[in-house]
Amino acid sequence: MVQIAVTHCIGSLYCTPVPIYNDGPQACRHELNIKAIEDSNVVKIFATELKKMEDDTVYQEILHLLLFLSLSSSNCDCLLDMDIIDVISRNMVAACGSSNSKLLQLSVEVLWNVIEYGNPDKVQADSKLALW
Repeated sequence: MVQIAVTHCIGSLYCTPVPIYNDGPQACRHELNIKAIEDSNVVKIFATELKKMEDDTVYQEILHLLLFLSLSSSNCDCLLDMDIIDVISRNMVAACGSSNSKLLQLSVEVLWNVIEYGNPDKVQADSKLALW
């Protein structure tokens, strides 16, 4: 599926360091890839997709990408602004009743990253995170 391939590409750009060669053309530095992804607000696009996603496999892949993107405070703030916490929480509760432990684990990790790296004022203002 295209959506899964795109999540893998963005995840690879964001997470995988670029090899450095002694001679010849060089790829962009890893820091530049991270900055480009964060500046592009791609997290907003994936958060929007997550809100309307009905395919569990794609939902889980997007959530897996958000796990890595949520290691950045600016991305966490964006997730808080997009009110994605409510969506993740609802789906996490649904995952408790199913056999999908991976979805539950990803949900908890993303929420934890948002609490840890997000703006403390925004985190406290979000009633769903206040329960944690």
